[in-house]
Amino acid sequence: MPAEQELAEAQARLAAAEAAAAGEEAPTPEPSEPTEPAEPPATVARVKPAEAEFAAAQAGITDETRLVQAAEQFNAAAVALEVSWLALFADAGCLTGAQAEQAADAVRA
Repeated sequence: MPAEQELAEAQARLAAAEAAAAGEEAPTPEPSEPTEPAEPPATVARVKPAEAEFAAAQAGITDETRLVQAAEQFNAAAVALEVSWLALFADAGCLTGAQAEQAADAVRA
């Protein structure tokens, strides 16, 4: 949430609290203007290519692909996709402190 919007909401809450304390009717807040969406963080931008790489790795494995080569390609793409999603969840604040620590340990392992 942009700082300007947070400030406007805090000021509206303050005005409502002051009005309530004075026994007056709270002022009607003015509608906020829509804001431009923020540029997605690098972690968002990384998920899409990782998904494409995973799909390409899957498509590149045929009946003629040697098992060792297929496992290497598939596992590398799967790990890259998993790490990109973990980073996205962490950046979005979806992980608790303990979960973030576990995710970091998993990535290191």
